[in-house]
Amino acid sequence: MSSDLFRNQKDSNSKPIPIPWLGSTREHTTIPNWLSGVYFQIGPGFFDINAQGETTAKQLSQSLVQLKIVHFKHWFDGLSHIHRLELKGGSNTALWNHTMIAKPYEKKISETATIDHTTFGPIIIENHEVSTSVVDSFKTHITPSENQEEAYNNNLGIQTINYDDKDHIIVTGYSSVVEEINPVDLKSKKVGNLIHSSFYPSSHYIYTPFKRYDPKTNELFSLVLEVGKVSSTFHIVCTSFPIGSHPERTESETFLFSSIPNVRVGYVHSFALTPHFIVIINCPYHAGSLGSGLKLALNQGSIQKTMKFSEQLDENSICYIISRKTGNLVKTFESAGFFYLNVINSFEEEVREPSGIASIDSDKSYNIYIDVVAYTDTNILNIFNIDELRTPSQVVNTVNRTTWSNTIRRYCLPNVPCNQNVESNQSGTPYWEQVVKDKVENPTWFVNSLVKPFKKIYYTATGTPEPPMENATKITDNNNNNNNNNNNNNNNNNNNNNNKRLKLNHSNNSSNNSSNNNINQSDLDVRFEYPASFEHLCNTTLEFPCINSNYNYREYRYVYGLFHPKKEKTFFTHLIKIDIQTMRVIKFNPANITADPYQEEGDITIPMMNEKVDIIPAGCPTFIPRVSTVFTNSKDNTEKNVDDDPNEDDGAVIAPFFDKLNRRSILIVINAKTFREIGRFNLPNNELMPFGSQGTFCNLESNESLE
Repeated sequence: MSSDLFRNQKDSNSKPIPIPWLGSTREHTTIPNWLSGVYFQIGPGFFDINAQGETTAKQLSQSLVQLKIVHFKHWFDGLSHIHRLELKGGSNTALWNHTMIAKPYEKKISETATIDHTTFGPIIIENHEVSTSVVDSFKTHITPSENQEEAYNNNLGIQTINYDDKDHIIVTGYSSVVEEINPVDLKSKKVGNLIHSSFYPSSHYIYTPFKRYDPKTNELFSLVLEVGKVSSTFHIVCTSFPIGSHPERTESETFLFSSIPNVRVGYVHSFALTPHFIVIINCPYHAGSLGSGLKLALNQGSIQKTMKFSEQLDENSICYIISRKTGNLVKTFESAGFFYLNVINSFEEEVREPSGIASIDSDKSYNIYIDVVAYTDTNILNIFNIDELRTPSQVVNTVNRTTWSNTIRRYCLPNVPCNQNVESNQSGTPYWEQVVKDKVENPTWFVNSLVKPFKKIYYTATGTPEPPMENATKITDNNNNNNNNNNNNNNNNNNNNNNKRLKLNHSNNSSNNSSNNNINQSDLDVRFEYPASFEHLCNTTLEFPCINSNYNYREYRYVYGLFHPKKEKTFFTHLIKIDIQTMRVIKFNPANITADPYQEEGDITIPMMNEKVDIIPAGCPTFIPRVSTVFTNSKDNTEKNVDDDPNEDDGAVIAPFFDKLNRRSILIVINAKTFREIGRFNLPNNELMPFGSQGTFCNLESNESLE
């Protein structure tokens, strides 16, 4: 791994410069005609900031000023840097430029030497006394302004969103703001505020850096973890963009979509979305059951210093499933503890009746499938510590390096109902909305919640806790004779269900309980006792995955990402393509443009372990589809089986690489189907792309060119 990818990158928002296209063969002397648009790559690119302190001193008639240097010690926290490459089909050049879009955020730190939000890694501030002449060199840069503009650092996520008949670029990170970047001049503006009026100012808030966008509804969902002194809450915030069905709307709207109270304070890097559900996976990488808010405050808002991965057998991963129709928590699953950063894809399939007849909308249930890059520990987080990334990777310096590996898992969450009966709430208001209302109107609700640390409370469909076991047992005994028929019917239904709950001893008899009128039969269907099973799709180590975006939230076959040899003390070495149905792994070789990767036999990951690699991947790949539609049956317009779909890998993969011998950044365009190089762009020798966390592509036809 090259430490150059994690140095402070210089800011340059100058006029774009032409970069020549280098085709791999005579057939590709120019950029493919269909490949027109703008490619963006975002990632942390600045980690050390000079800040002027307030202390001054006199020594030998020379004014001394205390200069502070603020160091971000984890890659997740670096200042946002974005690269832009404008492609025009049939041309032999492309326009390239880059800039640091977090300039106001850097300016704010330079003026105050403070970080006022939650960060992933620790922040180190060094103090140095320097003469005023040194300070003068950057005095204009750190002069406080009276009307300081809003400052945020959206450095990890980037997505393309379409409305007003053109593409828009959205960037996200650990900040409380959804930010839009102009695809032409890279200027930014705020389009969504994730802070709701019901949020307590005294609480800490952790914003999941990767959001989920549904192009069919034009909605962007964000996850916020509110960390109180003891009790904590998950909030789902929705940013709705204008769509064609509502021509009267010209601006985006952000609103609180759902809340889940009394959750474990665990780190969530990303979450899953399907057409009908939102799935939050709370892994056992958490801050403990008591005093989470205090721990986070004592650790200066650092997630990495506050949370630890629990290897205890009873520490499970908890999956919360929220209905997109009602905003209610409809089902909860548990699985053996694991950790993940990225969700590859998620989709659902309708559960059919035994007769094959589809259910009516109100009774539909779905099986949810979530593909994640799963770890058995959190060593991957230590890999991205800046000190380790900047350490040379020679053999003598790899003794203390961290080893890590992962697998691709597919989790199955069966028989999830799309709708739940919430009539038990007498006001007719969903439970999560009532929670928010109580927080605002009744401050004692918050005080009472502080004495209820996280534990396995059996929440019902409406969110109200289930009655204690002993009370439910008494109710069962008293009503046993009256409910025998109901029990028999329920048991018959459960026998027809292939995915039974583990504990159903007292749920069947509580529906007729007159003393507990807030609980009915459907309420008791939501428990933590539903087990979530998984299967290994592939044992090859993969990170920074991407797929054809046209196959988001539906069944798919191919995934692209960065490969790391298992148990090797190195960083990513290759770009690979995985067929998750055949488990075949295809390696891309940037040093041999004539090689056919499909001619290699056997498991190509074995020789890759000790292979010397001089051109390494330098960021997340991005898939650019040639065809913008999915493969459907012409008769009924339904999606065909993924096995028969010829369009999924019909396109190009563009990925950044780094040439270690020549110390040069390269952007390579690869045929996604054959996984052979189409062409590349060599960036200027004095310009290095930082390691990129995510990329996206937008159409050129709807945006003004920089030419």
